[in-house]
Amino acid sequence: ESLGALGDLTQDMGVLDRKAVADKLDLARQSERAIARFERVAAAYHVEMSQRIDEGLLVGPMLKGELAAILLNVLSNAIKAVIAAGKTKGLVELHAYSSRKKVCLDVKDKGIGLNPEDRKSVFAPLVSDPSSQLYDALEERLASEDRQLLGQGSGLGLSIVRGILENRKGSAEFIEPTEGWSTCLHLELPTPG
Repeated sequence: ESLGALGDLTQDMGVLDRKAVADKLDLARQSERAIARFERVAAAYHVEMSQRIDEGLLVGPMLKGELAAILLNVLSNAIKAVIAAGKTKGLVELHAYSSRKKVCLDVKDKGIGLNPEDRKSVFAPLVSDPSSQLYDALEERLASEDRQLLGQGSGLGLSIVRGILENRKGSAEFIEPTEGWSTCLHLELPTPG
């Protein structure tokens, strides 16, 4: 099962497809695929993942692997934040909407939160946990095989996300979360014509 999932992930990332071209992508469909990658670990730690994305909402042009890298990185971070909070039930939500000729994707979680003064520094390469709260808590709560799946905290994920988006005329930033949420990562994705 894990080998099959790895094969699917490799295909999604376009690792084997040197002829991949930037195209319009269905955000809801790609989000569902990314969420499916984490279903087992999310269920094991009582993390509920949901999405509010209209079917047929298109983003791009971009490579399928670029969108997969963005979604996998942001979901992994949100799930780790929820597990680190140690609550009996956690929640991660992807919410997409159109705004000013962009498609916005807010990634919200009810995890440990992010200090406002760290909202910019976490995008710098090799910065993974400026407050030293996340990985200390995960060390206690997360099994080693699940750490492998969710990532070890290299400090490259958000830098990659921002780099891909900026290359495609989009953006990534943490914004003040709405009531009931601990963190909100606001992404602006390119929109077809």
